[in-house]
Amino acid sequence: MMRSSVVRSGQRSSASSVSSKINNKDKMNDKKVDPTVVRIQRMEQARAERRLNASTNRQLRAQKEKRNIAKGNPGDIDFQLLIDEYRNARSNTGQPHYLDPLTICIAVRKRPISEKERGNKDHDSVSVFNPKVTAHMCKTRVDGLSKYLDNGEFQFDHTFNDMDTTEDIYLSTCRNLIPFVMEGGRATVFAYGQTGSGKTYTMVGIQQLSIIDMFELLERSPYYSSSLEVCVSFYEIYGGKCQDLLNSRERLVVREDGRKEVHIVGLKEVSAQSSHQVQLLIDKGNRNRTTHSTEANSVSSRSHAICQIILRNRNTNVVHGKLSLIDLAGSERGSETKSSDPQRRLEGAEINKSLLALKECIRSIDSGDPHVPYRASKLTLVLKDSFTRPETRTVMIATVSPGASHADHTINTLRYANRVKQIKVMEFEAASVSEHEEIVSDVVPEDNKGKRNNSVSPDHQAPSSSISMPEFTESNDEFNGYWHEHTSTEDFDEDTLVHGMKNIELSVNCNSGMSSREREMRIQEAKDRKVKRIFESLYKEENALTALHMKTVKEVARLLEEEGKLILSVNGQDVVDYDIDSYAERMSQIVNRKISLYSYLKFRLEAYKTRMENEEVRVGRILQSI
Repeated sequence: MMRSSVVRSGQRSSASSVSSKINNKDKMNDKKVDPTVVRIQRMEQARAERRLNASTNRQLRAQKEKRNIAKGNPGDIDFQLLIDEYRNARSNTGQPHYLDPLTICIAVRKRPISEKERGNKDHDSVSVFNPKVTAHMCKTRVDGLSKYLDNGEFQFDHTFNDMDTTEDIYLSTCRNLIPFVMEGGRATVFAYGQTGSGKTYTMVGIQQLSIIDMFELLERSPYYSSSLEVCVSFYEIYGGKCQDLLNSRERLVVREDGRKEVHIVGLKEVSAQSSHQVQLLIDKGNRNRTTHSTEANSVSSRSHAICQIILRNRNTNVVHGKLSLIDLAGSERGSETKSSDPQRRLEGAEINKSLLALKECIRSIDSGDPHVPYRASKLTLVLKDSFTRPETRTVMIATVSPGASHADHTINTLRYANRVKQIKVMEFEAASVSEHEEIVSDVVPEDNKGKRNNSVSPDHQAPSSSISMPEFTESNDEFNGYWHEHTSTEDFDEDTLVHGMKNIELSVNCNSGMSSREREMRIQEAKDRKVKRIFESLYKEENALTALHMKTVKEVARLLEEEGKLILSVNGQDVVDYDIDSYAERMSQIVNRKISLYSYLKFRLEAYKTRMENEEVRVGRILQSI
C-alpha cells in the first residue's frame, strides 16, 4: 500500500516537471517570434478586412444601381455616388428667388434627363443650388482606375433645376418686364444654349405667359387700353438674312436712316385684340421657322427667331413700348460638327458670330459703356433700340443639358453667360482672351506678319492653278470693282494658321498658373475663332457670288432689250434705209460684252467651287494642328 502511494507521488512529480518544461518552452518560443511573421499576419488581417469592405461596397453599389435603374437614372454608378456626395454636402445652400428689378438679369435653367439620354446610360452631371450651378466633368486619373470630378462652379442672378417649371422661371425673371414695357420701356428676353437644351420650349412658355399678363394689365387700365394698340411682328435671321415669318417668309431689308434709326423694310405688323390672337400669330411664326437636322438634334433651330410685341399709340402711331422675345439659334462648336455639309458649317459660323456680338452688346450695357457695338451682326443691328435707349432691360435665360456626355457644352454655355455680366466664381484666365481680336495679332507671330501680307491674294480666292483671270474691257471694271467691294481683301494661308496655333499652344503650356482644363479651353477657343473666320470669309464670297450673278442677269437683260431695238432698226416694217456697218459694229460690241460678263461670272464661280472643295482640308489641318 505504501509502495503504491510512493509510485503515484513519483508520477505526479514527473508530470508536473514535464508540464513546467513545456510552459517554459512555450514562453521561449513566444519570445522568439519573428517580426516578419507578425507583419504578415497583420497584412492578412487587413486584406480580409478590405475584401469584406469591397464585398459590402459591391453589394451597396449593386443595390444603388438597381434603384437608379428603377427610377430611370442609369449610368456610371461611381460617378453618380461622387455627385450625390457633392450634393448632400451642399443640400442646404440653396436660396429663394428674389424679385429685384435688374437692368441685366442672367438666369440658368437645367432641363430634365431625356429618354434618349437614359437609353444611352447618360447620367445627371449638373447640380443647381440657387444662385449657383455646378457642372461636373467626370474624369479618370492616370492610373486608369481612380475616378474623380472636375467641378466647374458658376454664380448667376437665378438658377433653376429640372423640377422648376417655365412658369417659375417667368415669375422670377420676366414678369416684372410687362409693367416696365407698359410704362414705355424696351425689354428683351433671350433664350440661349446648346442645341437640344430646351431653349425653344422655354421661350414658347415665356411668350404665352407674357401676352396673357400684358392683356390683363391693359384690361385693368382704361387709359392704356384706350390709347395703346398691341401689334405683333415675327421674323427670323438666317444666314445673315431677315425673313418675315408672318408673311410667307418674305425677304426683308435692314436699313439705318440719317437719324441712325434702324428700319426693317417690308416687315409685317399685325394688330391683335386679344391674347388668343397673339398666340395664334406666334404659333404661325414658330411653325415657319428654319430648322435642320444636326448631329445633336434632328430639329435644331438654325435661325434667330425674333418675336416683338409692340405697344403703339393709337393716335400718333409712335412706338410706346416694346417687348422682344428672342429664341436664339442652337450653339455648337464648329470643331465638333461632324456634318460635311458646307451649308451647316456656314450656318454655325454665322450663329457664333452673332452670339459673340450679342454678348459684347449686353456687356456694354451692364458696364455703362457709351459705345455699344450693335453693328457687329445683323441680330444686334435690328435690336439697336433695345441696346441704346436709356430705358432698357435685358433677361438672358441660358439652358443647359444635364447629361454627362454634354458636360463640355454645358461648361461653354455657362462660361458664355458668365462673361455676359462678368459674374465670377472661378477664375478662368482663358476669359481674358478677347473673341474680337484680329486674326493677324491672334494667330500670326510678329516675325511672320510681313510674310503673310505678301502672300495675300488680291482677289480673295483659293483657286487651283488651272483657273486663270479673264481679260476685261474698261466697261467691265465696274463688275470687278463690285466683287472687291463685296468681299474681304484678306485670305488665309493654312500653313500660317497652323503655325500660329502651335505658337498659341506653346505660350499656353508655358503658363504654369493654368490648369489642364483651362489650357484646353483656351486652345480650343483659339481654334474655334480661326475656323469661324474661314467660314465667314467663305460666306462673304457666297453672298458676293449671288449678288454678282443677279447684277450680271440685269445687265444681260438690258443688252437684250438693246438688241431688240437694234434688230428693229434694220428689219423694221417702216425701215427704208439703214447703216449696216453701224449695226454690225454695235452688235459686235454687245456680243463681246455678254461674253465678257459670263466669262467673269464663270471665273468667280469656278474659284468659289475650288474654295468649297478645299475648305474641308483647310479646316481639318487647323483642327488637327494641336
